[in-house]
Amino acid sequence: MKFFEILAKNKTLYVLGGISLLLVVAIGYTKGEYDILDSKFFYLKSEIQPLLISLGEEGRANYIRINYLDYMFMTTYTLFFFGMYFAFFKNLATTLILIPALLLIADFIETSSIHYLLRIFPEIHNGLEYTLMFLTPAKWMLALSTLLVIVNGYFVNLYIKKS
Repeated sequence: MKFFEILAKNKTLYVLGGISLLLVVAIGYTKGEYDILDSKFFYLKSEIQPLLISLGEEGRANYIRINYLDYMFMTTYTLFFFGMYFAFFKNLATTLILIPALLLIADFIETSSIHYLLRIFPEIHNGLEYTLMFLTPAKWMLALSTLLVIVNGYFVNLYIKKS
């Protein structure tokens, strides 16, 4: 619990939020003009190989760099979300943090799967491609759920303070 109390402090939240934003900018800068799977809400398995081919060798190498940044980003945003949940919900937070924890797991598996596909290219791994096709929208739905819980927590806390 002490760990979550530290995460819930304003200073810690500002630092984690700032680092997360810097990583978003770094990912955007590194991504450049390349189209990447992580940023799509949904795609079909049949779109994965053509996308990897269209990236070319340089684009695939760049995508691997993006994945390294993404691992750092998912760590910072998860800690940020844990802190926000604990700041807003105190005792309920230990149950609610399941949502960002599942988001972290989904994002980690997605990023790792993409990383592996980039490493084995031009080889195809059908199982991972199907996994990505279902996991990416699940990740985005978990991200949206995580943010909705934070917005809810903000307004609930605002209401409690005004009462």
